[in-house]
Amino acid sequence: MSDIQPVPAKRLASYRPDIDGLRAVAVLAVTLFHAFPTAIPGGFVGVDVFFVISGYLITSIILHNLEKGQFSFADFYSRRARRIFPSLIVVLLTCYALGWLLLFKWEFAGLAWHIASGAGFASNYLLWTEAGYFDRAAEMKPLLHLWSLGIEEQFYLLFPLIFFLAHRFRIKQQLVIGSLLLLSFTVNALFYRSNPVATFYLPASRFWELLTGSLLAAFRMSPGRNQLLGKPAIATALSCSGFGLLGLALVVGSPTTPFPGWFALLPVLGAAAIIAAGADAALNRWGLGNAPMRWIGNISYPLYLWHWPLLVFARVAGSGTPSASFRARLLLAAVLLSWLTYRFVEKHLRFGARNRLKVSALAAALAAVAILGAATRKLQGIPSRAFTSANVELTFSNAESIANTAFGCGIDDQELARQFDRCQHDTRETPTVALLGDSKARSLSVGLFNHSDRQSRVLFIGGNHDDAAPLPLLSDEPAYAQYQRSIKVAMTAVAKNPDIKVVVLTMATRDLYALNDDRTLESLPGSLHQQTVIEGVDRVVKAFATAGKKVVITIDNPTLPPPEDCIMRKSPSELLNRVFPPRTSTCSIPYDEHLRLSALYRAALAELQRRNREVLAVFDTLPILCDLGARVCQSMYGEHLYYAYTDHPSDYAAEKIGERLMPFVKDFAGLSRY
Repeated sequence: MSDIQPVPAKRLASYRPDIDGLRAVAVLAVTLFHAFPTAIPGGFVGVDVFFVISGYLITSIILHNLEKGQFSFADFYSRRARRIFPSLIVVLLTCYALGWLLLFKWEFAGLAWHIASGAGFASNYLLWTEAGYFDRAAEMKPLLHLWSLGIEEQFYLLFPLIFFLAHRFRIKQQLVIGSLLLLSFTVNALFYRSNPVATFYLPASRFWELLTGSLLAAFRMSPGRNQLLGKPAIATALSCSGFGLLGLALVVGSPTTPFPGWFALLPVLGAAAIIAAGADAALNRWGLGNAPMRWIGNISYPLYLWHWPLLVFARVAGSGTPSASFRARLLLAAVLLSWLTYRFVEKHLRFGARNRLKVSALAAALAAVAILGAATRKLQGIPSRAFTSANVELTFSNAESIANTAFGCGIDDQELARQFDRCQHDTRETPTVALLGDSKARSLSVGLFNHSDRQSRVLFIGGNHDDAAPLPLLSDEPAYAQYQRSIKVAMTAVAKNPDIKVVVLTMATRDLYALNDDRTLESLPGSLHQQTVIEGVDRVVKAFATAGKKVVITIDNPTLPPPEDCIMRKSPSELLNRVFPPRTSTCSIPYDEHLRLSALYRAALAELQRRNREVLAVFDTLPILCDLGARVCQSMYGEHLYYAYTDHPSDYAAEKIGERLMPFVKDFAGLSRY
């Protein structure tokens, strides 16, 4: 993180070795959590500790200089630039070089955009806009961690001016800081559940953490306050309480904890209490102020910058999570790189003479990095790189747009129709085939549209919006409540459409059985939802039969690890291949094992077909997605990736399925007669 080093002893905020140690606690918590998530499940709160430290130190310096009449915006931002820019530039350029040698063009374009936003201290906004169903997994983004740097720099841009104006107009700093803190925390508390992504990434719901440190700094500057906090008993109580709160957050927190929310009070108040206790509190002096902790604290900023890209690029290169021993070696490498960066880059540019020249050069360099990132994105990841010729070009996404289609799916209420991820129809002829379903239906839709003909054009209602995914199952059970409104709306639109002759139902097995894991069907054999599934889907089929429609259900694809874990990429750099060993085989599941895991699901489809022999047909995708001769189902065959994101078929697989499915549908529904 970018929190500043302690100010000189002659200033009010004299050097606090324990704060260097607290930096060490924060960065160790974050790095160990990223490398070994189960070892310190709440280690992510180290970032919140950094926020409090930054707010405290920055505010201490600003308020002290304002009181002395020595504050200068130019001097403040000069110090910020010399502190933050050098290490950041080195890490961003290193990530660019690694991306050049390891990433497909669309991945490299994405990284380049993150480099540009990181150089502009806007990573938190970019990540907020990217978050969503089809967003790449967090562990695949080398610069994901720069969101917190963005929050800090946005704080530094805004609050020095606020402190300056409060001082100019003689408004109590404690009142200003306390009011803004309360406002920011209120935003956080109100929206962390209903809008968790925005609450996590946006400054309005995060500034209260830095302002907690700011309020502590303002409080300590008040007359007589230091005497109160300096009493040994109070200092000891504060220190012990702070460590207790922070320790509780580290142990009790987990990646599933709604955050920041109320839970963030634990690390924030814990860090504030430790700082308030002062350098002479026993735990602070001996636990935090010792030489090893101070040393780690000194390199905490470059260590925070270095550790995550190393972990991510190792995962990308090996198409999977590296072994525990390799992750440990990567953390040691991050420590070494951090010390080298601190010793030979940061210290030389941060201290000494010619500060104006240094700042100008650093600002120009960071701007050049931002331009490089933006230009690389504009050039679509520079496909002419040597990596492209050494690897088969793959994509992990489905088509965002399909030719010859337009918005509209028979739902009269346009506002309601737009709540669906996809409400579209073929514009060439009147659709006679309706496709309904969740994100699996969206994956297959490109194949159905492209392989339709004049008698079998397609209308599609469905997609991935959690509250508007028309899972074809009617049930009063709570597990399926989120789907009921959308499936009823979709069914009504299709049932009343006289041109639709056949309905294709496509849904994920995990949605059908309310499973929580999209990487395996291991929990399916023990599901208690079998009867609900049969009765719920049967109601849908019979409703369409009553409306004069026939129904085809597509059998879901095998569930394999995410495709990014299954590809075999090779860098043109042999040295890099030795540092980050590539994967040597793709992911697969034995065909018979998949049949065993999905037996309950296939039995349900068989029962549905028995109940509705005249109007229901089942189309099996496994002969297309699996090698039945070798009795294996793989993520890749030859140069083709069969999966796009998590367990969804790729566009290539969708085309192969559509090529066989559409004639099957046309024949079953007798569409040649129309």
